Amino acid sequence: KLSRVITYNDRSMVTVEELNQLFIRSGQPPRPPAALTIALNASLACISARLLREKTLVGFARIGGDGVFQATIWDFVVDPQIPQPEAVKRLVLERLKREVRQRYTKCCISIFGTKEDYEMLMALGFREDEKGIRAMQFRE
Repeated sequence: KLSRVITYNDRSMVTVEELNQLFIRSGQPPRPPAALTIALNASLACISARLLREKTLVGFARIGGDGVFQATIWDFVVDPQIPQPEAVKRLVLERLKREVRQRYTKCCISIFGTKEDYEMLMALGFREDEKGIRAMQFRE
């Protein structure tokens, strides 16, 4: 049974502590609190999903970018222990896409997705780069 979930576009609705707990529940490492605070404050938009009754944080994603040409989805996470986590993933991404389209009309929206989310992302309109460009990271 799908729990009733509500989404918010208000970064003040999420604390660093509860976001780190959500990362841990979903098998991701927690982020350094100071760095996560900076990332949240610098984001173009932050979408959180909460269970309607319990108000528990069960989903999150944020958009970073220049607000003109590009917007990238970061920290996309949904609690895998809730009923139908795929439905919550879709809900969070649809809300995030809608917010970007309303405020940053010319931005190209990108996401670094997992193999598990590939089909869902395709169904939501995301496509691989036509030129075969793959994202790379520089780390020291």
